Amino acid sequence: RAQASKDKDDSAPLTAQVDRQAAAITHRLEQAHASEVVQQLTGHIEAHHEWNPAKHQMVFVVSSAYQQRLKAFHEKRAQERLVEWLWGCVLVRRARAELRRLRAER
Repeated sequence: RAQASKDKDDSAPLTAQVDRQAAAITHRLEQAHASEVVQQLTGHIEAHHEWNPAKHQMVFVVSSAYQQRLKAFHEKRAQERLVEWLWGCVLVRRARAELRRLRAER
């Protein structure tokens, strides 16, 4: 039990660090996708319609909705990867502890 709580303490800063990295990656992906979508939609509207501020506003409304969906998707994927990665860390830590125990017995 003491080892389990120690493992939990050890992984807390690690979890926070991974959370920050996942958030930064998600943010960069969002920005790249959102600006690409805005460019595509703006190009489409300029090619097919006369310039109209109301239509331009629509581009940002659509891209903003798209950005929200994208963010939710990337956050879910980032969380899944984070869980896989942390579980990997737990298994590695357990394996190392087991190795230390076996060496100590020798």
